[in-house]
Amino acid sequence: MLFITVRKTESRISMKLKHKKSLFIFEITESNIKIVKYWLVNHAKRELAGAYAETFSSNSEEAVLSQIVKEGLKKLSYDNGQVILLLPRHNATCRYLKVPAEFPKEIEKIISLQASRYLPYPNSELITAYQKIVTDKSGYSDINLIIAHRAVIERSLKLFAGLVNFKNITVLLSSFGLAGLHNFLFPSDEKPAIIIDADFVSAEVAVSYQQKLLFSRSLRVTSQNWQNVLIEEVNKTSDAYNKEFPGKPADKLIVFSSPNHSQKIADFLSGKVNLPVSAPAYWEKIPAEAAALNALKALEFSFAGLLGGGLGQIQEPLNLMPLQIREKSRLKKKARENLNIAFYAAAIMLIIFFGASKHLDNKRSYLQKLKEELKKVEIEAKSIEELKKRQDIALERLRQKPQATDVLYEINQIIPQGVSLVNIGYEEGKQLIIHGYTPELNNIFQFAGAIEKSAVLKNFDARLRYATKKKLQGAEVVDFEITCVRR
Repeated sequence: MLFITVRKTESRISMKLKHKKSLFIFEITESNIKIVKYWLVNHAKRELAGAYAETFSSNSEEAVLSQIVKEGLKKLSYDNGQVILLLPRHNATCRYLKVPAEFPKEIEKIISLQASRYLPYPNSELITAYQKIVTDKSGYSDINLIIAHRAVIERSLKLFAGLVNFKNITVLLSSFGLAGLHNFLFPSDEKPAIIIDADFVSAEVAVSYQQKLLFSRSLRVTSQNWQNVLIEEVNKTSDAYNKEFPGKPADKLIVFSSPNHSQKIADFLSGKVNLPVSAPAYWEKIPAEAAALNALKALEFSFAGLLGGGLGQIQEPLNLMPLQIREKSRLKKKARENLNIAFYAAAIMLIIFFGASKHLDNKRSYLQKLKEELKKVEIEAKSIEELKKRQDIALERLRQKPQATDVLYEINQIIPQGVSLVNIGYEEGKQLIIHGYTPELNNIFQFAGAIEKSAVLKNFDARLRYATKKKLQGAEVVDFEITCVRR
């Protein structure tokens, strides 16, 4: 049998270098938790410092999993470093799309409106991320869209509560870890490569090309059918990829698995799939402490995705961390920065003043001035507090159901130029339906985005129900309907 069941395996690196920053990469699957630790030697170089893995039963409670996470952090001497949480591929939906946008904010607006087309949930329950592949001369971008349900990610994040500050966590789809490892091992590859990562009772297939992830899928394997499943899925992936990208055929298959299994799987697949097969010893290509490397080689798991996930900088559009948590962390960071600036500014002012002061009277005079300034600050603080109360009252009013006259007035204010409305249906406080036409498709996305940003309609989720081209008075227009449902 190729896959060996491991009840509990772990490694520990006792040496801790105070002058180096650490990076921890987690992957939590249905049956095991894996962790690797890197030392961040500099901006580009990483050094493997430790590895940990433990299995659990499928019916394990959240408290048990949280304890495993806690134990892994302890074994690897967690020091409040950065954490990357890999989301298993089967927990997300990926689509290769062409969108009429070039800049990040435009792309994010479009994909947030389109996400519910691919998963049957409201947009408010979905989290999206993307990687831009290329933008053509007309301003259209090819993107790899990732969609995950918020509850799935938040369930994993709960395991870190009280152990890791959420501001230190980035959530990344596991497929990008595989692509990252491929890019590290083969940085100058000019042709696409199919990657398979076989681990325990699951496997993942991905296609990487020019430092980008073009395609990925997950599959489940068992000890009874793993051989046939791998052969079938590799050929199926190759055929599907070649149909979507006919001018860029993959020229090789790369096998990642545990150090004890990679070459065995490659030998089995060789000659049974329509591509040349190789199994690079990825664990030997990454700078590592000797003890960490020996521990990793002893574990019966594939650490390919985890190692690849920590080898480069993660671009913000790929982060699947819930927006509220990211925004909260950003505000806290900004507040700390402002506090530090204020502290250093005050310290500099004091140093300059006391250095220039020759007499005690001058110092007393300066202290009096400081007191006067503090009084002014108190007055401003009170005005800010009053403004905050007014803002809270205004927000409370906005939460109330908007009246029909307010809705009509607001639509008249935000409607983009070139959009003509046929009719508007409004069920007070529940639903708004807008039917119209426009010569440009982009106007529709602009209109939908303006609705969600509107002070009156901000509590409504705008969805494009349909957009159809038709002839109107001899000209071609896009007939559309936007449905807005109150959250």
